[in-house]
Amino acid sequence: MSTNSNPTLVIPPIPRDTARLANAAFGSRNFYIQVGLNIEEILVSIKLDHPSKKENVAIGRQAVIAMVTFFQFVEGLNDEQALDAVRTRVEWKYALHYPLHPLMFSQAALCNFRQQILRDTASQIEFQKLIHQLVLLGPPHDNDNDEFVSLQIVSTLCIANRMEYARTALFQTTEILAIHFPNWLRQAALPDWYGRTNRSQSRFDPFASPQQQDQIWQEIGVDINHLLSQIRTNGSPEISELREVRMLEQTWNEQYQHWKPLSSYEQSDIKQSLCHACISQR
Repeated sequence: MSTNSNPTLVIPPIPRDTARLANAAFGSRNFYIQVGLNIEEILVSIKLDHPSKKENVAIGRQAVIAMVTFFQFVEGLNDEQALDAVRTRVEWKYALHYPLHPLMFSQAALCNFRQQILRDTASQIEFQKLIHQLVLLGPPHDNDNDEFVSLQIVSTLCIANRMEYARTALFQTTEILAIHFPNWLRQAALPDWYGRTNRSQSRFDPFASPQQQDQIWQEIGVDINHLLSQIRTNGSPEISELREVRMLEQTWNEQYQHWKPLSSYEQSDIKQSLCHACISQR
C-alpha cells in the first residue's frame, strides 16, 4: 500500500473474487479496469471526504459516490440504474475495489452528493480534479466533446433523475389503471403515451442540449396534466383515491405546479428554470 497525501484515505486491495471475475471478462484496457488499477494515483490528491468523519476508510464514501456519479453520467444511467450497476457489474466493483456483495448506499446519497457539488465551490473543485483524472483513462462515451465539467455533470443528472421520477409516476399510474380500470383508461389515454412512459428506454443522452431535455420534460408534463384532468372530470372516487394517482398528483405539485402546458403537440413558450436541486427523496 502506497503512502498518499490524503491521510483520511485508506485504499483496500481489490477483493480476490472480484479480481478473478473481472480479469476473466475484461481486458486490461477497459476503462473500469484501468480505474481499479490506478485508483491510488487517481485519488491521491482528492479531498471530497471531511477529515473528521469516521467513514473515511475503504476509499472514502464520498469518493466512491463521486466516481459512481461520473460513471453514471458517461453511461447515461439514472440513480436506480447506477445502483443496479454497483450491485451487478463486476467491472464497476473492480473500479471501486468492492467485493462481489458490497454494502450499498441509497439514491439519497447520490442526490445529496450532487447538492453538495452544486452549492459548495470547494467540492466542485475537488470533483473537477477527480473528473480530470478519470477522463485521462478514456471513459466510454459517444460524443466528440471531451470536456467534462463538474457542474454540468451534476446538473444533467439532477434533470435526468427528475424526468425519470415523473415518467415513473406516470407509468405506475397508467399501469394500475390498465389493470383495474382498463375501459376507462382506453377512453382517457393519448395515442403517444406509451412511447414516453416506456421504461425499457434504459439510458438518457448525457450530452443532450438543455432544449432537448426541456422538451422531454414538457411532454411528460403534458401527459400527466391530461391524465389528472381526466381523472378530476371523468374519474370515479375509486380512481381518485388510488395510491398511484395521489403520488402522481404529488409529482405534479413538485415539478409542474406553476407550469401551464398548451397541448401535447405544441411546445410551450413558458421558460422553465430547470431546477438544479434533486427531486425529493421518499
